[in-house]
Amino acid sequence: GTGTGTGTGTGTGTTGTGTTTGTTTTVTQPQPVLFSISGGSTTDTTQSVITFTITRSGNIGVAASVNYLTGSGSAGAGSDFNASAGSVSFAAGETSKTVDITIFANPGIIEAAESFTVTLNGATASAGTPANIIAASATGTIAADPPLPGLTINGASIRAGVSTHSLW
Repeated sequence: GTGTGTGTGTGTGTTGTGTTTGTTTTVTQPQPVLFSISGGSTTDTTQSVITFTITRSGNIGVAASVNYLTGSGSAGAGSDFNASAGSVSFAAGETSKTVDITIFANPGIIEAAESFTVTLNGATASAGTPANIIAASATGTIAADPPLPGLTINGASIRAGVSTHSLW
């Protein structure tokens, strides 16, 4: 025997669908701590210090610090002022600190006004807060020495005997 057969088949498949939801994460940088310095001067050459003011602004809610260093100008380190370097620390909430730089008197030497600088560097802040220096340098001015007292004689004459002789 022989036989023939035919057949048909039908199949169904499923196609899957899915939804992907993205999440956006916003990272907010904390406001930076900002440092600046202002200089000082002395009008009295016997004054022993010039005070510089370091000011902190911006984010004052965190602890921060900054370094300072003196530099010679027309005033010389060691002869006119004390070369100094250091660090100034601010607690949370503090906005101003001072640094006193010692000035040396030079008795018997008449000098013109002289100046030197104090420069900020190495600013840091806690809790990952950025720290920037916006006014990095300030000038300290040492006033000119007053002139030595002098003697001036105008219109003097010497009377010798019967005649008068002028000195000039």
